[in-house]
Amino acid sequence: MTVRPISQQRLHVLYTVPLVFSLACILMIFGSLCGLVPWRQTSGAVLIVHRDFPTADQEERIDGTASFYFGLLGSCYRKASDQKLQCTSVSYPPDYNTTIAIGGEGINVAHLDISMPDLPPVFLTWLLISIIAIICQVLGALPIYAPQRFFRRRFQSEKLFSATLWILGIGWAFGFSAVLALACFAQGFGDEYNLFSIFFSYNKATMGRIFVPLTMALVIQVIVGIAVIVQIANAPSEEKDAFESSWQTHLRVTGP
Repeated sequence: MTVRPISQQRLHVLYTVPLVFSLACILMIFGSLCGLVPWRQTSGAVLIVHRDFPTADQEERIDGTASFYFGLLGSCYRKASDQKLQCTSVSYPPDYNTTIAIGGEGINVAHLDISMPDLPPVFLTWLLISIIAIICQVLGALPIYAPQRFFRRRFQSEKLFSATLWILGIGWAFGFSAVLALACFAQGFGDEYNLFSIFFSYNKATMGRIFVPLTMALVIQVIVGIAVIVQIANAPSEEKDAFESSWQTHLRVTGP
């Protein structure tokens, strides 16, 4: 087995891809937090309450009367004849009762007195921690992108990457607990609502699609954490024996 210096191109890939993933994770968290209200995107709904009417062939289903969407910062409703969402303003705690009062023909609004868990601050904390982590990650990678300008700071990269890993771990714990609590609430409330709505034709509560980007964000952060571990292992350290002044010749990969 031989050891050869890593190429500059592969070196940039090693440090750029985790940064792109971290940025994508931040956008997913922010998009989930603001998706329904104020952006009026149904993909940001935590819970959806609607009516479904079967068609003549009993296979396809079409929307009927109103549909209610509940998000982290507000709620929206949409009439069957109108694709436009009518939403509340951004508020904390979120305003859910306004949309229920506006329209609910054929909807069991008596059991829609929804009270979301106090999770928006947790998601905001997760978002802020993720931003701090990517800042540390960028600072640690500066000697890679500008080795001549940041040559004297190369020994700080290992500490910055280690801090990034710890910060990511703390943020991931916040995110995982918040997503899990939100999923349990949505599933529990949906089951309870469906149970009380058995006498309302085709009333149904389902979990929203907000959990798709949130789950992807959690998975991406795990991947970024693994990449940061690799970066820590390859970062120059004053304690390493055969350290050469050039970062490019110090970072090595094993070959056949």
